[in-house]
Amino acid sequence: KKQKQQQQQQPSTKQNDSEVEEKLSKQQQENEYDLNIDMIEKLPTPYGLVRSGVAPDHPEVKSVEHDFDSVFTSSCTKMQFMGNVQVGIDVSLNELRDLYDVVVLAYGCESDNKLGIDGEERLKGILSAREFVAWYNGHPNFVHIGEELSKLLSSSNQPKQVVVIGQGNVALDCARILAKGKQGLIDTD
Repeated sequence: KKQKQQQQQQPSTKQNDSEVEEKLSKQQQENEYDLNIDMIEKLPTPYGLVRSGVAPDHPEVKSVEHDFDSVFTSSCTKMQFMGNVQVGIDVSLNELRDLYDVVVLAYGCESDNKLGIDGEERLKGILSAREFVAWYNGHPNFVHIGEELSKLLSSSNQPKQVVVIGQGNVALDCARILAKGKQGLIDTD
């Protein structure tokens, strides 16, 4: 029933795909360059923050993945995704420069900004929002966060106290995900 409701809420993917393909075809006709574009990612899956930074209970935001899929599958584009490739380990920047005319370094936040608070890095139970969000979105490098949280939150029958420092949208997502708990997230990705 819930899946049917979600399908009714979301516009037809076929319609979106054809609209995106039509736009891409027009853009390619207007483009003065004939391009082949490879996208390299160290994770096995594409789409960066859409996949690993959007709360799982926001399917309407995550649906933009369908638009991205159209870019890769459209007959009017020459794009290829290559996952599980880490620049600097699997291939050097010099090698990429030799293989490509242009190399665009479009990477996100790899680490946290530290606040400089005593205990921030050594006390048990201290997580950055980046770590927490990566864990609840299933990032393979953050599986251990779930195990750590489970130990911390199930150690006794007493209610657990949690504090989220911050008040922006990421802080609100973290608090909302914690409040929903496992049962509230069963129907999400």
